[in-house]
Amino acid sequence: MVSTLIDGPIIKTKYVQYPKRYFPNLFDSNIVFLYILFPLSCVIYNQFTYKMKPIKTFFSVFLFSVPMALLENILEKYTKLVEFRKGWNGYYTVAVLSATFWFVRLFIAGIRFKDKKRKPADTPKKEFNKVDFY
Repeated sequence: MVSTLIDGPIIKTKYVQYPKRYFPNLFDSNIVFLYILFPLSCVIYNQFTYKMKPIKTFFSVFLFSVPMALLENILEKYTKLVEFRKGWNGYYTVAVLSATFWFVRLFIAGIRFKDKKRKPADTPKKEFNKVDFY
């Protein structure tokens, strides 16, 4: 997953830490965000921007990344779920989330483009005849 590729080095270098997390012996990150919330928001972003022009998709990413960064800042300030260190702040979070959303969007656009170029003969068709039913 893209988010683990980006989140991993940030956590390993201790810019962001998650003191309270599920399965602390197995995971350094918040698995609820990393494996449920972020992938789900990537899917929603891709569906939201599916028919948009590129310039709109560029700016609409902030509708997703800024609220997530604000929530992370609130959690960092008022709870012990997230800790920022070494100068990390919400601006870096917005930048990382936005870049990740754009990367995933570009990847999905490539898959959609490749799928449209595929010929109908490339898809396997099941032909039914009387022999198949006996």
